[in-house]
Amino acid sequence: SLNNQTNPDFTYGTANAYETTQGQVLGNKLGANVDASGGGVGNRGIALQASNADLLAILMDWPAYPNGVPTQNPNHVQNPQKIGFLDGVKTTENRNAGGIDPDGVFRDPWGTPYIITLDLNYDGKCRDGFYSNPAVSGKPDSLAGFGGLVPVGGQPGNPLEYNGDVMIWSAGPDMQVNSAESATVGFNKDNVLSWE
Repeated sequence: SLNNQTNPDFTYGTANAYETTQGQVLGNKLGANVDASGGGVGNRGIALQASNADLLAILMDWPAYPNGVPTQNPNHVQNPQKIGFLDGVKTTENRNAGGIDPDGVFRDPWGTPYIITLDLNYDGKCRDGFYSNPAVSGKPDSLAGFGGLVPVGGQPGNPLEYNGDVMIWSAGPDMQVNSAESATVGFNKDNVLSWE
Protein backbone atom coordinates (compact mmCIF):
# COMPACT_ATOMS: atom_id res chain seq x y z
CA SER A 1 0.00 0.00 0.00
CA LEU A 2 1.19 3.52 -0.75
CA ASN A 3 -0.16 4.98 2.46
CA ASN A 4 0.84 4.02 5.99
CA GLN A 5 0.41 5.12 9.60
CA THR A 6 3.53 7.28 9.58
CA ASN A 7 2.35 9.16 6.51
CA PRO A 8 -1.13 8.51 5.07
CA ASP A 9 -0.26 10.36 1.84
CA PHE A 10 2.29 9.63 -0.90
CA THR A 11 5.06 11.79 -2.34
CA TYR A 12 6.04 11.26 -5.99
CA GLY A 13 9.38 12.46 -7.34
CA THR A 14 11.54 11.01 -4.58
CA ALA A 15 13.65 8.88 -6.92
CA ASN A 16 14.96 9.20 -10.46
CA ALA A 17 12.89 7.20 -12.95
CA TYR A 18 15.90 5.75 -14.69
CA GLU A 19 17.53 4.75 -11.37
CA THR A 20 14.53 3.59 -9.33
CA THR A 21 15.22 -0.11 -9.78
CA GLN A 22 18.71 0.36 -8.37
CA GLY A 23 17.28 2.22 -5.35
CA GLN A 24 19.10 5.46 -6.15
CA VAL A 25 18.00 8.58 -4.28
CA LEU A 26 16.74 11.67 -6.03
CA GLY A 27 19.53 13.43 -7.89
CA ASN A 28 19.75 16.80 -9.60
CA LYS A 29 21.05 17.41 -13.12
CA LEU A 30 24.60 17.62 -11.76
CA GLY A 31 24.29 14.06 -10.44
CA ALA A 32 24.35 15.17 -6.79
CA ASN A 33 21.88 14.01 -4.15
CA VAL A 34 19.16 16.69 -4.05
CA ASP A 35 19.04 16.55 -0.24
CA ALA A 36 22.40 17.89 0.96
CA SER A 37 21.85 16.28 4.37
CA GLY A 38 21.81 12.83 2.78
CA GLY A 39 18.12 11.98 3.04
CA GLY A 40 14.69 13.17 4.02
CA VAL A 41 13.01 14.00 0.70
CA GLY A 42 11.30 10.62 0.42
CA ASN A 43 8.30 8.87 1.90
CA ARG A 44 8.51 8.00 5.58
CA GLY A 45 7.53 4.63 7.00
CA ILE A 46 7.66 2.72 3.69
CA ALA A 47 10.48 1.60 1.44
CA LEU A 48 8.69 2.57 -1.79
CA GLN A 49 9.99 5.69 -3.51
CA ALA A 50 8.78 6.70 -6.96
CA SER A 51 9.57 9.23 -9.63
CA ASN A 52 6.82 11.61 -10.64
CA ALA A 53 6.75 9.81 -14.00
CA ASP A 54 4.30 7.25 -12.57
CA LEU A 55 1.83 10.02 -11.81
CA LEU A 56 2.52 11.87 -15.09
CA ALA A 57 1.76 8.72 -17.10
CA ILE A 58 -1.75 8.73 -15.62
CA LEU A 59 -2.31 12.49 -15.90
CA MET A 60 -1.03 12.61 -19.50
CA ASP A 61 -2.79 9.31 -20.36
CA TRP A 62 0.39 7.68 -21.64
CA PRO A 63 0.54 3.90 -22.14
CA ALA A 64 4.28 4.45 -22.86
CA TYR A 65 6.76 7.16 -21.86
CA PRO A 66 8.28 9.42 -24.54
CA ASN A 67 11.26 7.01 -24.67
CA GLY A 68 8.91 4.10 -25.53
CA VAL A 69 9.14 2.27 -22.18
CA PRO A 70 5.72 1.02 -20.98
CA THR A 71 4.12 2.97 -18.11
CA GLN A 72 1.90 1.98 -15.17
CA ASN A 73 -1.01 2.89 -17.48
CA PRO A 74 -1.10 0.08 -20.10
CA ASN A 75 -4.28 0.14 -22.18
CA HIS A 76 -5.30 3.27 -20.21
CA VAL A 77 -6.18 1.20 -17.11
CA GLN A 78 -5.29 4.06 -14.74
CA ASN A 79 -7.08 6.66 -16.90
CA PRO A 80 -10.00 4.83 -18.56
CA GLN A 81 -11.54 8.12 -19.72
CA LYS A 82 -8.37 8.67 -21.80
CA ILE A 83 -8.23 12.32 -20.74
CA GLY A 84 -4.94 14.22 -20.80
CA PHE A 85 -5.02 16.55 -17.80
CA LEU A 86 -1.74 18.41 -18.44
CA ASP A 87 -2.09 20.00 -21.85
CA GLY A 88 0.64 22.34 -23.00
CA VAL A 89 3.48 20.86 -20.94
CA LYS A 90 6.53 20.68 -23.19
CA THR A 91 8.49 17.48 -23.62
CA THR A 92 12.25 17.55 -24.02
CA GLU A 93 14.98 15.11 -25.00
CA ASN A 94 17.21 16.62 -22.32
CA ARG A 95 17.14 15.46 -18.68
CA ASN A 96 18.86 18.72 -17.72
CA ALA A 97 16.09 21.03 -18.95
CA GLY A 98 12.63 21.92 -17.71
CA GLY A 99 9.58 20.01 -18.94
CA ILE A 100 8.96 16.29 -19.30
CA ASP A 101 12.07 14.27 -20.13
CA PRO A 102 12.27 11.01 -22.16
CA ASP A 103 11.72 8.97 -18.95
CA GLY A 104 8.46 10.86 -18.30
CA VAL A 105 9.86 12.82 -15.35
CA PHE A 106 8.42 16.34 -14.98
CA ARG A 107 11.34 18.69 -14.24
CA ASP A 108 11.53 22.30 -13.09
CA PRO A 109 13.33 24.96 -15.21
CA TRP A 110 16.62 24.01 -13.49
CA GLY A 111 16.35 20.30 -14.40
CA THR A 112 15.38 18.87 -11.00
CA PRO A 113 12.23 16.69 -10.74
CA TYR A 114 9.12 18.27 -9.25
CA ILE A 115 8.05 16.67 -5.98
CA ILE A 116 4.30 15.96 -5.89
CA THR A 117 2.39 14.81 -2.81
CA LEU A 118 -1.19 13.57 -3.06
CA ASP A 119 -3.80 13.20 -0.33
CA LEU A 120 -4.32 9.44 -0.59
CA ASN A 121 -6.56 8.99 2.44
CA TYR A 122 -8.94 11.76 1.29
CA ASP A 123 -8.88 13.72 4.55
CA GLY A 124 -8.29 17.03 2.77
CA LYS A 125 -4.68 17.24 4.01
CA CYS A 126 -1.28 16.50 2.50
CA ARG A 127 1.74 15.35 4.47
CA ASP A 128 4.76 15.77 2.18
CA GLY A 129 7.79 13.52 2.75
CA PHE A 130 10.10 16.55 3.14
CA TYR A 131 7.96 19.45 4.37
CA SER A 132 6.23 17.36 7.05
CA ASN A 133 9.55 17.36 8.92
CA PRO A 134 9.33 19.73 11.95
CA ALA A 135 13.03 20.60 11.47
CA VAL A 136 12.14 21.99 8.03
CA SER A 137 8.66 23.47 8.46
CA GLY A 138 8.20 23.99 12.19
CA LYS A 139 8.49 27.43 13.79
CA PRO A 140 10.13 27.41 17.22
CA ASP A 141 7.74 29.88 18.87
CA SER A 142 4.51 29.15 16.99
CA LEU A 143 2.03 26.35 16.50
CA ALA A 144 1.71 27.24 12.79
CA GLY A 145 4.51 26.08 10.52
CA PHE A 146 6.15 27.83 7.60
CA GLY A 147 4.03 28.15 4.46
CA GLY A 148 0.79 27.71 6.38
CA LEU A 149 1.51 24.10 7.35
CA VAL A 150 0.06 22.88 10.64
CA PRO A 151 1.19 20.11 13.00
CA VAL A 152 -0.87 16.91 13.01
CA GLY A 153 -3.34 17.00 15.89
CA GLY A 154 -2.30 20.58 16.70
CA GLN A 155 0.64 19.28 18.73
CA PRO A 156 4.02 21.02 18.43
CA GLY A 157 6.74 18.62 17.28
CA ASN A 158 4.33 16.46 15.27
CA PRO A 159 4.75 16.17 11.50
CA LEU A 160 3.28 19.11 9.61
CA GLU A 161 0.67 18.98 6.87
CA TYR A 162 -1.02 21.21 4.31
CA ASN A 163 -4.79 21.76 4.29
CA GLY A 164 -5.36 20.73 0.68
CA ASP A 165 -5.31 17.79 -1.73
CA VAL A 166 -1.97 18.24 -3.49
CA MET A 167 1.45 19.78 -2.84
CA ILE A 168 3.94 20.43 -5.64
CA TRP A 169 7.41 21.85 -5.10
CA SER A 170 10.87 22.03 -6.57
CA ALA A 171 14.35 22.51 -5.14
CA GLY A 172 14.66 25.84 -6.97
CA PRO A 173 17.67 27.34 -8.76
CA ASP A 174 20.29 25.89 -6.39
CA MET A 175 18.90 22.37 -7.08
CA GLN A 176 19.43 21.36 -3.43
CA VAL A 177 17.44 20.93 -0.21
CA ASN A 178 18.51 20.16 3.34
CA SER A 179 16.24 18.23 5.72
CA ALA A 180 18.26 19.46 8.69
CA GLU A 181 17.56 23.16 7.97
CA SER A 182 14.52 25.40 8.24
CA ALA A 183 12.45 26.09 5.12
CA THR A 184 13.58 29.74 5.19
CA VAL A 185 17.37 29.34 5.16
CA GLY A 186 20.22 27.79 3.19
CA PHE A 187 19.37 25.39 0.37
CA ASN A 188 15.66 25.45 1.27
CA LYS A 189 15.18 29.21 0.98
CA ASP A 190 14.85 29.22 -2.82
CA ASN A 191 12.51 26.21 -3.09
CA VAL A 192 9.44 26.87 -5.23
CA LEU A 193 6.23 25.83 -3.43
CA SER A 194 2.70 25.55 -4.85
CA TRP A 195 1.05 26.30 -1.51
CA GLU A 196 2.67 29.68 -0.84
